[in-house]
Amino acid sequence: MFGNKVIAACLAAVLAGGVAAQNNPQGNGTPRLEARIAALSAAAEANPFELGMLTTLRAVEKVVQARYEYGIDNRTLGLPLLRLPMGAPRVTPAREATPETFREVVETFVADMSAARRLVKQAEAAGAEPFELTVTELWFDMNLNGMQDDGEGVEEVLAPVIFGRQGMRDWKASGHYGQAITVRFDAADQAWLAAYTHMLSGLGHAAMAFDPTPIFENVAEGRRKMSEAPDIPNIYDPEEIAAEIAALEAEQDRLEAVQKEAQDKTRKRDKELRDQINDINAQLRTRDVKNDQAKRDELEARRAELKAEQQKLWADRRVHSQNLRTIRNEISSAKAKLPLNDVTQDLQARVDKLNADYRAATKTFREAEQHVQGITDRQIALREALEVEQSTDSRAAIQTELAKLKQALKEAVSEKNTAQQSMRDIGKQKSKAEMELRLRTGTRSTPQDFRPIIDALYILITALEQQPEPAHVQAALDNWRSMISENRRFWTLLDQETDNTREWIPNARQDAALPLTIEPRVAEAWQKILDDAEDVLEGRLLIPHPLLPLGHGVSLTHYENNPTPLDLLGLIQGAALYEHVARGPRITAQSWRQFQRLTNGRAAGFALFFN
Repeated sequence: MFGNKVIAACLAAVLAGGVAAQNNPQGNGTPRLEARIAALSAAAEANPFELGMLTTLRAVEKVVQARYEYGIDNRTLGLPLLRLPMGAPRVTPAREATPETFREVVETFVADMSAARRLVKQAEAAGAEPFELTVTELWFDMNLNGMQDDGEGVEEVLAPVIFGRQGMRDWKASGHYGQAITVRFDAADQAWLAAYTHMLSGLGHAAMAFDPTPIFENVAEGRRKMSEAPDIPNIYDPEEIAAEIAALEAEQDRLEAVQKEAQDKTRKRDKELRDQINDINAQLRTRDVKNDQAKRDELEARRAELKAEQQKLWADRRVHSQNLRTIRNEISSAKAKLPLNDVTQDLQARVDKLNADYRAATKTFREAEQHVQGITDRQIALREALEVEQSTDSRAAIQTELAKLKQALKEAVSEKNTAQQSMRDIGKQKSKAEMELRLRTGTRSTPQDFRPIIDALYILITALEQQPEPAHVQAALDNWRSMISENRRFWTLLDQETDNTREWIPNARQDAALPLTIEPRVAEAWQKILDDAEDVLEGRLLIPHPLLPLGHGVSLTHYENNPTPLDLLGLIQGAALYEHVARGPRITAQSWRQFQRLTNGRAAGFALFFN
């Protein structure tokens, strides 16, 4: 069977920003979004624009659910959009990944994006009516259980990315956090959605251009062969090695005692030396000493003597520490000669189980923590509503709910504390078992700690070294060109709007349904970023590289027409790009930095919002 975690980076990178959206959860185990799409599709008055929006969300949902079912987490690559909390993977995967899993998931996703885009175009051709959506009712079914869990609400997941920490603090302080937000998606937003589908399709085609399926197959075959690896006799005498280890450990104990004794003796003297040196430094700064050359020479000579003694103390400490490090390494090397036995293998299995238990306990604690925060936020909102509410019946209803929330909070805090203690207890057991395993095997760290990262880097680097598929390179860049075109069309249509009704992204004369303000200069700065991106895609601007000669840059259009493998070392040094180099103007970071300044450091969030 093929290892699931090997494909973690690839599935994660296809749609790092994707999350599953659902409305009005009812814990029946059935994905409500899928059911809603089916019902809307069957309705005679179905709005293709609304259907296109839901189809886009459902496509994203399928990617996230695949990651969950295959037990793939998001720890492998710190891509920007991976900061979205997407839930913990299954401790025991429901499905076993195969070498073809990645391509199948991506191909399905790209096909779904095309289907959503066709619906949007159908809506434009038919002049489809705007539709309204209460976005705060949306939630993300991260664990595929059909029910909304704590931390899955759109406000909890997406809002921090768009608004940033300060924006979230301002929103909560305003008293509007937790209140329903309904957005009216109109004709201009059709172009916005079309642009988004092109952006995501481009990511999918870029992933398929360097299809890692052959690499997965090689890894799977290599691991299959490794499972059949022959045993060779152990040439080391276990009894002799054990005796040597015992002697080394005795010497280690002796060196530790010597080091402790030396530290105890020198600690007081070291402090005395520091105090005397500081006192001399203070004297040297006085006016009397500055004017007395003889006194100054005397003090500087004494300071030099003290510093020399201090340096000798530090050198002796380094010798003791070096001796200890050396013998510890020698003990580790000696232990590595011992054959693996049943005790060691059982200990490794215990460490693996405790790691899984710790991840599950951490997830439980985070969910309990978010539940407490949710109740607290609701209490704050209700107390603020109580201050302005005049109706006796409404005030009574609020007070009743507050009383219930008080008890619920008490129970939630208790559950959180229990979950936290459980997490800590398992963490202690895990650390103890890992330390015991390291001592038995002579390793300084658990190799599995780094396995997801190493696997991800291997797949990524090796995939880029393949000859890319020209059709997918072309499709990725064409989709991104269309993304820019549709995004520009969105801003043009937006500027023509005269209404002011619960806007998704407002023009200068409108108000946003979301609790944010978009200054006209921010929208203008975004157009400059679109201009730069288009100029790069069309070859009018080159991509700079720090090791290329002055005035040279990489032509993306040349690469588009002549795609080549992207060797990582060659990319860093520049040699892998030489055949795509041209002389001419290069893109700079000025437009992005201006956008960063105008959005008060929230450029990435607004870019994700604007597309």
